[in-house]
Amino acid sequence: MRLVALGVDDNNDGIDDKPWASAAEIRVRKTDFIECVKTLQINVETPETYIFDQDWLTANPSGISGQFDDIIINSGDAVISENTLAHNVTVNPGASLSIEDVVGNTAVILTVKNLLTLNSTSTSYASLIDKGWLTGKVSYNRHVNIKGTSAGGGNDLVSSPIEGLSFDQAFVTANPKLSENPNKSGEFAFAPYNVSTGDFENFDIGASYNGEIPIVSGIGYRAATNAGDSLSFKGRTTRNPIDVPISDAPAGRAWNLIGNPYPSYIDFETFFTANADQFDSREAYKAIYGYTGLSGAWTTWNQATIADSNITTSITPGQGFFVKAKSGGGVVKFTPEMRIAGNTDDFILGRPAHRNVALSKLKLSSATNSGLTSVYFIEGTSKGLDPGYDAGVFTGVAVDLSIFTNLIEDNTGLGISIQALPYEDFNDVIVPLGIKAKAGIELSISIDELSTIPSNINVYLEDIQNNTLTLLNTADFKFTPTTDLNSADRFNVRYSSKTLSLGDLDVNDNLRIYTTVTPKALVVRGQLTSTTIANLYDIQGRLVLRQALNHNSTENTIDMSTVSTGVYVVKVANDNQFKTQKVVIK
Repeated sequence: MRLVALGVDDNNDGIDDKPWASAAEIRVRKTDFIECVKTLQINVETPETYIFDQDWLTANPSGISGQFDDIIINSGDAVISENTLAHNVTVNPGASLSIEDVVGNTAVILTVKNLLTLNSTSTSYASLIDKGWLTGKVSYNRHVNIKGTSAGGGNDLVSSPIEGLSFDQAFVTANPKLSENPNKSGEFAFAPYNVSTGDFENFDIGASYNGEIPIVSGIGYRAATNAGDSLSFKGRTTRNPIDVPISDAPAGRAWNLIGNPYPSYIDFETFFTANADQFDSREAYKAIYGYTGLSGAWTTWNQATIADSNITTSITPGQGFFVKAKSGGGVVKFTPEMRIAGNTDDFILGRPAHRNVALSKLKLSSATNSGLTSVYFIEGTSKGLDPGYDAGVFTGVAVDLSIFTNLIEDNTGLGISIQALPYEDFNDVIVPLGIKAKAGIELSISIDELSTIPSNINVYLEDIQNNTLTLLNTADFKFTPTTDLNSADRFNVRYSSKTLSLGDLDVNDNLRIYTTVTPKALVVRGQLTSTTIANLYDIQGRLVLRQALNHNSTENTIDMSTVSTGVYVVKVANDNQFKTQKVVIK
């Protein structure tokens, strides 16, 4: 309170005669403040919770849920078919929520006043398919594997199921369990893959967290949490097509890390059919490669896994994976038509019904790591390169332990992750088996439980070095290499409807004939028993080249620099050995 004294001009001379006041003449009275509270209740509603567990346990909230009500989807595929309001919506792991496109002539709208939350675990993921319109903020709590090491595995490949996000202070504050470099504040275990360098490059927003880096829809990132927790991606979802450019530059590097940009599963067959021509088919890389979370363990999907209905292949929400770009690069397309509901793991293969496709899945294990390779027997495929069915081993990241095969024909020495052979070949065929492993580590080769090879087919592992034959149907093969291994020179896998013994082995079977691109050469590997001649014929049967081989060496290389590219037939012969094989010279 402010008091002001105002004087009075008694003499009419323009001057106040008494510009002051005595405190004795002033009385200030204060009254207590009394708060008046009145509560008005207008249209009071009791909040409802609508729960879906394979079906609505109470009423269907479509068209009747209000702005104070919650909707919870625990399991199954729930559908919103009318305009609906809700305060919160929660979709739990393995469950799916779909918003219908149009009912009658009206688009269906789901309005969420507070938050729509999608949850996941390490083996199951929530799914949201908004064919109609979704208004409100979405939070996808995406499981991310624990931080790892090169020896023990860990880490994850993820993509953002929310569009328009940035990696900044707000993101890391919302995700306190995201792993941060203890030696460099502001650097986090969230890294895109640099095609040019072949390295992951962690995001660094500075010690003060004042940096801001876009998280791009359709791009994959390697991420890790401190204890195998979820990362929260919060914002708006998209139902628009997403185009992701992929590069093959510089020469020799073409691995690109991309990922599912939707908060739903996408059907792998639809995705692969739309994009297979963007992937490298020159060396059997029409495939996608997903990380299993174990050191060096990669899952390969292509046309062979599509053909095998024993395997369910769908790409989980927020899942990252590698592809190898075709020459000149390309564009991978994600479209809303690819979206499906699902409840599978990320790159763990399920097994529904049976079909006339046989799979022999072989496993290499050490005390700490393991690797897998697949030999499919599919009608219509060949012993040579079948682009889209045969898939080379992932080489974008170095590994210490892996198992692979070589093509029986068209062999260029390339390690093959998935090899497709004619269906009836499982009765009698020999497949070169390759191992990459360090010396001094005990290893085991076995038949993986996902194999669907007929029970009457014997699967033998032949150890060429020690001249042994092990029936893998009844026993694992265990050994400890004395030198580092990284080739298919030592082992064969033999499939036979007959019982075999060492006496059934043919010295010709252990010869490996293949071509290399750099240098341009023909390679003959294996022990030759005497003086040997190699003849090269074109497809018209004309002799193109003839050269004597050194039978004292287990590897003979023949220069092909003057030979035109094309398909040829190689015949290697001596007094005891004779082998003919088709090769492709590039």
